[in-house]
Parts: sequence; structure tokens; C-alpha cells
Amino acid sequence: MQSLGEVPVAVIEKGKFCGAHNLSGAVMRPSGLADLFPGMDPSEWPTYGKVEKDSVYWMRSQTSAFQLRPTPPTFRNHGNYVVSVSELSRWLAQKAEEMGAYILTETAGQQLLITDGAVRGVHSGDKGRGKDGEPSGNFEPGVDIVAKATVLADG
Repeated sequence: MQSLGEVPVAVIEKGKFCGAHNLSGAVMRPSGLADLFPGMDPSEWPTYGKVEKDSVYWMRSQTSAFQLRPTPPTFRNHGNYVVSVSELSRWLAQKAEEMGAYILTETAGQQLLITDGAVRGVHSGDKGRGKDGEPSGNFEPGVDIVAKATVLADG
């Protein structure tokens, strides 16, 4: 992946760190990381290994099961990689920072900034409010983060 060059890139992340709110594991096709990091050996990716074999069992009871053959298409993952979504997010954030991106953690996007029908950035949420919604001793109001291009992503 190339460096980001002259264009500043910032990523806002509501969690304490990238991946803090990604709790699940996943099976991932390798093409995305291969495209992002051409020439990088897959052994350098943050995975738990490559899926070498697939099998699906129908559990008839707690003591009885039979294998579904052939494996249904949606369960075929041979050649894909097992990942922790949280670990993958942290690794991708580290790679982005190495290329010059700014990662602003504990910053939630609250509202898009729109001027003349065009998105101009995002307003971040307040920090330091108590459970009752009232400002606490460490209160910081949200700020406008203005950008030439804004990409909104969630989930």
C-alpha cells in the first residue's frame, strides 16, 4: 500500500482504540487484504490461519448428528482466513497510521456538517457527560471536523 502523500486523512473512532467495539470473529476472503497490501505474505496478516477443511453437521439431539454432504455453499470457506474482527481493526489502524493517517479515538461522529447541500465534515459528540446527560468535571464539547471529503462508515 502506498503512503497517503499530501492529503491528510483522519479516522474518527468512538472506542478507546480501533476495534474496541468489534466483538466477533469472522471468516474473511483474502482478496481484500491482498489488494490493500500487494506483495505482503499472508503469514503477516493478523489471522488465526487459513481454512483448510469444511464440514457441517446437523445436530438431531445432544448425542446424535449427521454430516451434511456436500457442504452447503454458504458454509464453504476453504481458502479463506479466520480472524478476530477486533484484532484486524487494530492492525489496519496501525497500518493506516504508518502511512500517515490520524486516528482520533474516543471521538463519535454525532452529526454531518452540511452546507449548500454538500457534506463538509462531521460534528463530534460531547465528551465527559454523566449518566444523567449533564456535563461532568472533565466535560469537553463536541467539535466540527471539516473535510474536503467525508466517508461515513459504521459497523
